[in-house]
Amino acid sequence: MASINTNVAALTALRALTSTNTALEQTQNRISTGLRVNDASDNAAYWSIATTMRSDSKALSVVQDSLGLGAATVDTAYAGINSAIGIADQIKQKLLSARGEGVDRSKIQKEITELQGQLRGIADAAVVPGAENWLSTDSSVAGYNATKSIVSSFTRVNGTVSVQTIGVDTSNIKLYDGNSTPVTGTTTGTFAAAAGNFTLSVGGNAVGSVTTTTGSTLNSIADDINALGAGITATVSGGQLAFTNNNGAAVTVNGAFATATGLTAPTLGAANTGVVYGNTTGTFAAAAAGPINITVGGSTVGSFSTTTNSTLASIAADINALGIDGLTAAVNGSQLTFANRTGGAVAFSGAFSGLTGPSMAAPAPAAKGTLDKAIIDTFSGGRWTSSSVTDLDISALTNSAADAATLDTMIAGVDAQLGKLTDAATNLGSVKSRISLQKDFARSLMDTLEAGIGQLVDTDMNEESTRLQALQVKQQLGIQALSIANSSSQSILSLFR
Repeated sequence: MASINTNVAALTALRALTSTNTALEQTQNRISTGLRVNDASDNAAYWSIATTMRSDSKALSVVQDSLGLGAATVDTAYAGINSAIGIADQIKQKLLSARGEGVDRSKIQKEITELQGQLRGIADAAVVPGAENWLSTDSSVAGYNATKSIVSSFTRVNGTVSVQTIGVDTSNIKLYDGNSTPVTGTTTGTFAAAAGNFTLSVGGNAVGSVTTTTGSTLNSIADDINALGAGITATVSGGQLAFTNNNGAAVTVNGAFATATGLTAPTLGAANTGVVYGNTTGTFAAAAAGPINITVGGSTVGSFSTTTNSTLASIAADINALGIDGLTAAVNGSQLTFANRTGGAVAFSGAFSGLTGPSMAAPAPAAKGTLDKAIIDTFSGGRWTSSSVTDLDISALTNSAADAATLDTMIAGVDAQLGKLTDAATNLGSVKSRISLQKDFARSLMDTLEAGIGQLVDTDMNEESTRLQALQVKQQLGIQALSIANSSSQSILSLFR
């Protein structure tokens, strides 16, 4: 049946041509973009997976940048420590040359001073712009964290993402730490001298007592406190006593202080000096005694004995000759005074020559770097002083046995710090190697993700080019078929001629 209302052949040809044009448009889009899944309508599942993988790949790119910055920071710190090792070694050589007699130690000290300045310059300069300085720090700054984190990877497991980091503990890497403020405190109340006797204790152990009279003044009391030589200093400030505690343990003043002075003593917590000072008590009278065991942290580390010929100086020399790392003895008037830098509590097993050895608390760890951490404690002028690689001074040392022993201690101390610098460089070298491995892994993981994305959404250009040619031919044939179908209705007119 021929109909002028409905041309079935034309409709069929039109549907076929429309389908061909749609397929042709899709093929052309795939060829122009290179993607067979360009948006969610193409394949929702593949598009979602590919989009997530692209996001993870970008995250890994950021990880790569973080690893690069971390590597630069580690390389800079390593270079600084490596240079510091060379300078510290030169300081040790200078000290060794000063050990001999007939040398001008003041001139050698001038050379050492220049080397010490170079060490500080190295630590201050070893920093990547915009990053933290790992070698010269200040742990007293709010929010300070000795463990530095380098973002190393980004992972996704069952839809949950997590970030992994490489932690670098800089507590054993830093060369300098500006956190060296001693603990201070000032009395309160109104001064009124009275007859009395008060005791000062470090870490709960008495280090000495001060006797007052009605004629005592703030200055005389301060002098008596300073004469204890136990790391506690006092000065007069505006009608009050200002205390400074250099001990790595809390200092307390017993209640008799208020009776003797009318003042209330301040609370003096532990300083971060890493040392605790203590004095013997009693009246010295040379006598045979011993062996007296010295314990550190409950373990015996050495012993000594006294005789009727012993002196305070000889006893101090005998104790120092034991070579107990971190324990130094000296004579303070009619008593022995000690510096405990061992890291543990120090105690004596018994009395000797009328003296009772101090029980010294374990010092709180010193928040110092390798080069500004004390390596030697010396007692002079009634006070303890500490020296590090950075500030040791040999210009005033003589050829006496005591000064020779001091030089030996300095040499041993510098050598010990050299060992710590070497350990720090070793640690940084290990971190450097790990960062390099992680960078290679992150790059490989990014390449794997890119390949996976390609498998999901990239188009096969060979296949699409072949399809394009076929569809172009099919389109031309469809146009011809539609033209023929449309012309068939014109033949109906010939029936009415």
